[in-house]
Amino acid sequence: MTATTRAPLRVFLILLLGAALSGCGPALNKVVREHPGGGFVSVDAATAGQLVSVTRGGRALDVRLPLMLQPGDIIETGAGGAVLRLDNGEAVLAPRTKVRLGSLEVFFGRVLASVRGLFRVEDESVAADVEGTRFLFESSPGRSMRVVVLDGVVRCSSRQDRWAPMRVAAGRQMTLNYRGARAPVVNPVSEAEMARIDQWAQTIRNAPKAGWCCAGGRVYPALSNACGGHFEESQRTAEYQCTRGWCCAGGQVSASLRAECRGSFHVSQREAVAACTEPTGWCCVNGQVIQTTRSRCAGQFFGNDANAAQRACTPPPAATPPSRTGTVTQPVVPINPNLLRIYQATPVWCCIRGQVSQTNRATCAERGGTAYPDADTARQRCVVIK
Repeated sequence: MTATTRAPLRVFLILLLGAALSGCGPALNKVVREHPGGGFVSVDAATAGQLVSVTRGGRALDVRLPLMLQPGDIIETGAGGAVLRLDNGEAVLAPRTKVRLGSLEVFFGRVLASVRGLFRVEDESVAADVEGTRFLFESSPGRSMRVVVLDGVVRCSSRQDRWAPMRVAAGRQMTLNYRGARAPVVNPVSEAEMARIDQWAQTIRNAPKAGWCCAGGRVYPALSNACGGHFEESQRTAEYQCTRGWCCAGGQVSASLRAECRGSFHVSQREAVAACTEPTGWCCVNGQVIQTTRSRCAGQFFGNDANAAQRACTPPPAATPPSRTGTVTQPVVPINPNLLRIYQATPVWCCIRGQVSQTNRATCAERGGTAYPDADTARQRCVVIK
């Protein structure tokens, strides 16, 4: 091999039918790290920058997910892998891989590309025309390169015409040893090897998140795909969601974890019962005033305002003819004694000389106090002005 062919391999993926970087543009979509138990786990933006670097014009970028990429950006993975979105597909990068966009230049490492449309793949000695395919590209600078075609066809040729063009179909691979080989070798790939390549890419593409699981009232470390309860990336959030308490849902109160409550959650059972108990009020229906709940009121509901309910339910008085002197006599509307008794017996919070106590409306009035419908309002407004 010449010095030229021994140089670090550079591969360019050139889209022939439309620019690969058109549309919304490529992006760094996912970053993973190797898991001690095997495979990979997905990481958040705070950790991604420790595993993958992105350089633009010689300046390191802050890695966030997703990160929009531009032609010329250099992406290098350390202990973590990555998934790049392309307008025409995607590229899965293994750990310890370095590429540059525009289209895609691979310095070293392992990349599985899944693309649609026509591409040209070339380095300083080899050109490959690709038609909508999935293929693995491995580069060990100064040592060897390998292309494994999983789907589609790749046509490879020597840029220096050192060997005749060759077609590499699905299920076959082309290898080139930089140390003495005159031409690449094409041979079959076993189904087991193709399955291993696919599985490797899937473990990065579908890597679960690592975090904390709340199940059965217990919080423990887990992967998102292995949590049998409620998953959170933060231990603190998982412990919060795993709080035991009471849930008010559909008018019923039941013991529940916060994460499992589909209504309003309360640490106290008393608070949950209070939230689930619908308060009563005054309802005007068919000319009658009754005390019931809002949901059961078939007419107009007035809450605690009995006077408003009485006024709404009292029919307007008949017109009174003018007197002989020309004055109009205002009619006197009789008060329903039963309604008045109910109104006066309504429980209220009474403010008397800066003190708040619970009694009924009639007693509060007899003592010269001011009635309020609830304790909070009474305490806020019950002040002694000096």
